[in-house]
This record gives sequence, C-alpha cells and structure tokens, in this order.
Amino acid sequence: DGLHPAAGHLLEAEGVADPWAVRLLRTAARAALADGAPQAAVDLLRRAVAEPPPAADLPGLLVELGTAELRAGDPASVSTLERAGRGVTDPVLRAQCAIGLAAAYHVGGFYERSVPLLGDALAGLGPEHGDLTLVVEAELVAAALSAPGRVDEARDRLARHGHLAGATPGERLLL
Repeated sequence: DGLHPAAGHLLEAEGVADPWAVRLLRTAARAALADGAPQAAVDLLRRAVAEPPPAADLPGLLVELGTAELRAGDPASVSTLERAGRGVTDPVLRAQCAIGLAAAYHVGGFYERSVPLLGDALAGLGPEHGDLTLVVEAELVAAALSAPGRVDEARDRLARHGHLAGATPGERLLL
C-alpha cells in the first residue's frame, strides 16, 4: 500500500509541521507494533514528534510513543509518558497514559509512584467510560499490593468488587 516506503522516506527528511506526515508516521508505527516491531514503531513515532504535530495532537502522540518505548524495553518510556501526562486533558487518554506509566514505574521498582497516578486517573473516569474504569482500578490494586503500606487499601478495593461475574477484561482483572 506504499505506507512503509513513504514512512521510510519521512524518517530521512526534516520535519515541516505537516499533519499528513504525522498521520502517516503514526499509522506506520501502529502497523510496526502489530507486526511485533516495537523499535521500528519507536523510530517512527519519534520522527512524528519531531515533525512536529499540531499541539492538540502531541499528548496522544507522546502516549503512543511512550507505550511503544515501553514495549521496546526503552527506559525513555518513563520520561516520555511523564511528559505526556502533563499535557493530557482527555480522561481516557489520561487513563491510558497512567496505565503505561505505572507499568514503566513497576519495571523500575517505583511501585509507590503508581498508586497516586492511577488514583488520579481513576478519579477522572465515570460510568460512561465503561470497562476502562475497571481496568484502571485493577491496575491500581496491583500497584497498591506492591507498594509498602498500601495492601489494606488494595484489599478494600477488591472487596467492593466481589459481585463481578468476570464478563469483561476489567472484571477479570479485578477478580
């Protein structure tokens, strides 16, 4: 479909703030992730950030980049996701960013940083966000179980969900 060759050319070109280039690079990065090539996705997304994208698109792009860096085992995922978190206002994107950053913190052994981060993301979600709310709460429970002095909080959260049937990914994570 010409996607990867065009993206390859863009990797070698200077950025000119072209939204088309950003879209193409993001699409190519998603394809690379689906193909099991997270480092290729990182390269494409870093180039998309350098384009640069429209300001409104930067936080979402940074979440994608940080998540790809995490999948590639790149410690830069922490700073990328922290940067994204400072600019995210959408509650769904904030939750996705928090989940990725909590995973990066977990890899580094910084469990205690994940609890308030995920708590803030959870507070921004409501019933309209469906299963994502349960997924974030499950991640919060997992982080609390690993953080010193937070086990009782995790147990209390789990006890409130004893009625779940396990019908969705978020319910299964909480069971």
